[in-house]
Amino acid sequence: RHQGTGGTGHCSGGNEAQGSGMDTNERVDQATRDLEELMRTRDFECAWCMPRVLPAADPVDEQGSSIFVMAKQRSLTRNKQRKTVIPIDIRSNAKTHQVSTDETHNLSGWELPEDCVVMQPSPSGNYILYGRSSSEESSKNPCSVIWEICKRDGQLVKEVHVPSTLHGSVYGAGYVSRGVTWSKDEKHVAYVAEAPRNAKCKSPSWGRGNVATWDQSSEELDGEDVAPNSNSSGNKTGTWEGEGDFEEDWGELFVDKKCSALFVMDVWKGKIRRVQPHCSSDDDMNAVSCGKPSWSIDGSLLVFTVWPHVQRLWKDTDSNPITMRKLGLVYCYNRECHLQMIRLDDILAENPKAVELKTPCASAHSAIFSASDEDSNGDVRHSIHFLSHDSAHETGVHCSCASLYTIKLHQLAEKGFGSCECSETVPVVDSPDNASGFQGLFCSDLAEGSVCGQTLFLTSIHRSQTVIYAINLEMKPTAPVAYSPRQTEWQRGEAQSWRLIGVGANMLVACQSGPELPPSIHVCRMDSPNPESCWSPVQGLQPVPRNDVNCPTPFGTSICQIVPRVDGDEKDPVPFESIVLHPDRSAPMPAHGATLLMPHGGPHSAHVVSWNLQYAFLLELGYTLILVNYRGSLGFGNASVKTLPGFVGDNDVDDCMRALDHVLNENSHLDPERVAVMGGSHGGFLTAHLLGQYPDRFKAGVCRNPVTSIAGMVNATDIPDWCYVEALGLGCRPRRYGPTDADLKKMREVSPIVHAHKVRAPTLWLLGKEDARVKPLAVMEYISALQAGGQKAKTIVFPKDSHPLSKPRTEFESFMTSTGGSSNI
Repeated sequence: RHQGTGGTGHCSGGNEAQGSGMDTNERVDQATRDLEELMRTRDFECAWCMPRVLPAADPVDEQGSSIFVMAKQRSLTRNKQRKTVIPIDIRSNAKTHQVSTDETHNLSGWELPEDCVVMQPSPSGNYILYGRSSSEESSKNPCSVIWEICKRDGQLVKEVHVPSTLHGSVYGAGYVSRGVTWSKDEKHVAYVAEAPRNAKCKSPSWGRGNVATWDQSSEELDGEDVAPNSNSSGNKTGTWEGEGDFEEDWGELFVDKKCSALFVMDVWKGKIRRVQPHCSSDDDMNAVSCGKPSWSIDGSLLVFTVWPHVQRLWKDTDSNPITMRKLGLVYCYNRECHLQMIRLDDILAENPKAVELKTPCASAHSAIFSASDEDSNGDVRHSIHFLSHDSAHETGVHCSCASLYTIKLHQLAEKGFGSCECSETVPVVDSPDNASGFQGLFCSDLAEGSVCGQTLFLTSIHRSQTVIYAINLEMKPTAPVAYSPRQTEWQRGEAQSWRLIGVGANMLVACQSGPELPPSIHVCRMDSPNPESCWSPVQGLQPVPRNDVNCPTPFGTSICQIVPRVDGDEKDPVPFESIVLHPDRSAPMPAHGATLLMPHGGPHSAHVVSWNLQYAFLLELGYTLILVNYRGSLGFGNASVKTLPGFVGDNDVDDCMRALDHVLNENSHLDPERVAVMGGSHGGFLTAHLLGQYPDRFKAGVCRNPVTSIAGMVNATDIPDWCYVEALGLGCRPRRYGPTDADLKKMREVSPIVHAHKVRAPTLWLLGKEDARVKPLAVMEYISALQAGGQKAKTIVFPKDSHPLSKPRTEFESFMTSTGGSSNI
């Protein structure tokens, strides 16, 4: 329904309060209360596992563990995530492998301060390190971070104030950083922080000629100090600073990040050293960004990832670099990256310079150690494991199937290195044998401590769900084994995904959720013989009931296998999947019979059967949701990923329509006249395409930071390479002098804007003003075209949000406005 001029409501159709018994204001009030309550649903970000000593009177087979779980909730009042740390005591039996929450444990937690950017318990759990952003406003002694070392009971043991001249802000856990990593002996920590500004780029100081000077020959005033000379060191009276040389940042979500550097701190002495990465003779250490450090088991080595600021391996036909700028880093796994390492002894020396760890990969990242064995000669043999996205680097797609590698490194007792052998453990899976078989590694990081014996644990996308896998490191190549329930069909309440959030002390901590199951915590022993059935829920960290019923309203989940269009001589095309979420039809809801088609962004990402706030809200209103994993989605083998580039706006659009037709044909209660489409980023690209290519099929459309013109985006984005690959095809790179006329022509032809004149449905546009990936100005051309044609288009710009539109108040207003739940539309 569309209320008011320029507004977009939901496509419920019919009478004002169809099936609900409420008028418009009552319906809006009820939706507001429901959404506020749903936004209090707790999710779990990460966990840490430490050993715990049990009383001597306990059975010999009983083993104890302590787990800290990081929970997060949206806070509309603060407009940010509220984070809480919850300690849990666990008991497990070495014989039966049964795991349970300690009966004597009293579940309680503490909220992290808002200025805490990173937290990390020590391996023993005796200490917790907090990194807090400085609140000091003194211009004389600016501080970038305050490190607090506390005992487990919260008692402060030591503080270390880091001056901003040493480094900038500390990176929290994310694409570049894992937070903080402790050495096993708990003497040193490694972390990632912004490098101090390059001296070549520092701002000049102006205006010194305006400062009065003290006449030394004049008589001094009694009882007063002599005024400092204007040329005295540090005197800034009357001066001002210029801008200095421009420094590029890392784009979307990293707009204030120029160069990440690796630092090692002696925890108890408070001494900090910057690790100098290995660079070619023509570069300096600010030519690469460093991140994801990991200590060897014996604490003698540190391995880390470096990202060159220029894609050195991308060259034109004359072997010249095709781009000399930084490209966006977040979500972009096609970037060149390598591994380097350094000895702890060298870090403590005067010149802590790293060496390159040779691999056959153009993409090597997220390394961890699994073993360090010393022989009688004092030589140590290390096992190092890392991920490679070489397929993404070669083809140019931003994400693809990964491969897992193992390095056997021989460290000599006399401070040298011997052999270094690198082999592939899990190769890229091009075309899976069947739907139930292993589809390939679709993951982005390895967790420290995630190896038990010869088994490595990780989370990967498997078709339309996420699964925890166990990988046998002794078999090469090997196919991972599912360590959490993996399904292809579900009954009501059974659709679920599993995500590994913590490892250590022989324990795995997982977050389980589904469209019908809010997030909950489960634990399992690493050595469990029947892992798929040995996960134990943690009491007290299960979904909290609301309104005397479980949250959300019960509904059903199904997976559709849909055959795509056959092109050319292709035979036996591989079906793609769509997740269909059905609302509870037993209770009256205003949107019963209405359908929302929801393609995901990326385009190389995936919908999975996990908890999603927006989906839960839409289902409570009565919508049926179609989540399309069109060709090119992750989790279905690498060949599927490579089918989409060069065919965007065609194959993905056709897959969406086939999914819609399939669901409408299979569900007679759904009204084909009450269909809307909603998506963000590339999902917004598809939303705009569908509205233009099939104007008679959709009653409304909602676009969140959409790509509307690839030709208009290519020179105004942090990821111009995305525009070339997705519009022109695999392997296409940015041109040295920008896109050619032919490039621009093709980019425009595959863009939604060429169909804008055919759009008839009212649209809602949700844009983040700080979006560096798809800038709002580029979208305005499309919106103007709609308005010039007399079409209704409502636009909301969120001034402090970026591409994900993830701030709690942004989400709230977006969800309410999208469903017609706002009183001003």
